[in-house]
Amino acid sequence: MSIKNIPKYQQLSDCLEEQIRKGLHLPKTKLPSERTLAKQYGMNHMTVNKAVTSLVEKGMLERLVGDGTYVKEVQKSVTAYSVGLVAQTNPEHHMLFENYFLPSLQKKGYFTVSFDVTDKASLNTQIPAFLKEIPKAIVIDGCDLFPFEILSKLNRHTKLIFINRYENHSHIEAPVKASKILVDYEHAGYIGINHLLALGKKRLAFISFDPAPGSLADFFLRGVKKAAKNAGIPLPLYIDDKKNHNYIEQLQRKKIDGILSFGDNRCLPLIKECRHKNIKMPDDIAVIGCFNTVWAEAYGITSISIRQKFIAEKAIKYIFEEEISESLIKPELVFRSTAPDVSPMQLKRK
Repeated sequence: MSIKNIPKYQQLSDCLEEQIRKGLHLPKTKLPSERTLAKQYGMNHMTVNKAVTSLVEKGMLERLVGDGTYVKEVQKSVTAYSVGLVAQTNPEHHMLFENYFLPSLQKKGYFTVSFDVTDKASLNTQIPAFLKEIPKAIVIDGCDLFPFEILSKLNRHTKLIFINRYENHSHIEAPVKASKILVDYEHAGYIGINHLLALGKKRLAFISFDPAPGSLADFFLRGVKKAAKNAGIPLPLYIDDKKNHNYIEQLQRKKIDGILSFGDNRCLPLIKECRHKNIKMPDDIAVIGCFNTVWAEAYGITSISIRQKFIAEKAIKYIFEEEISESLIKPELVFRSTAPDVSPMQLKRK
């Protein structure tokens, strides 16, 4: 239906309802007088009165005789003051993001609900029930495990934000407007290989799960290939640690001296083996992980950070913006002992 065909009182009613849902008129606060609203929106008093009455009947406003019209207290379960986060609930994933994102929203008076993106069966029942209550926003790590098709019935008052990735979006049956804060995983692979080369490493390996087309590992591998091509070196040896359990022996036979691991936990067996055999890092072998998790900090692993706190800050900003926005986050290296930073002078001496 064209906006021209929507009655003016309904247009104003929808406008005021959206303002209330966005927190522009908080519970127990007084709404501007109908005379003020009429002047503000260029409508006659009867039209404004009808719009306000419709919201009173919906239970969003309350008229107090001789005092004015107030925003009613909302139910504090799943409401317009709730935000959902769909991500991996394993503490190794998105730990900094969750530790910053959820408390920051709670300080603003919002209720937060977390869902495990790997539990697809539960998502198919829990997410529709959550969205039915028209929350303020839902923030989703858009991995291919998420049932994208349920978003086709998303209410226009709920802000949708994808973080980290946006895979298999072709499953969405209807166009869905969403803000996106995605990570440039190709850049992550690129800077990882470049830093190993800056350390003087020549025989490189890349540890990952199967880089299926369109997956994070696929984009990461593209960056690895790009860095190798630009440097004029052979493509680093690819190792699938899930299929090849004896890969450490393979690395030793091929005298690999630089390793990029797509995930900090994937290089832990190698780190432990190096310490056991007194193999020096980074002199004998340099190791770089990814995601800058608790494992990287515990074992002193240089790791590629996807800048989770920055993503969280962006996501919170987008929740309260009306427009649709997109950001591409450039990962950064966090230097530790397994592949330390290299100063220009050190590079010159090499």
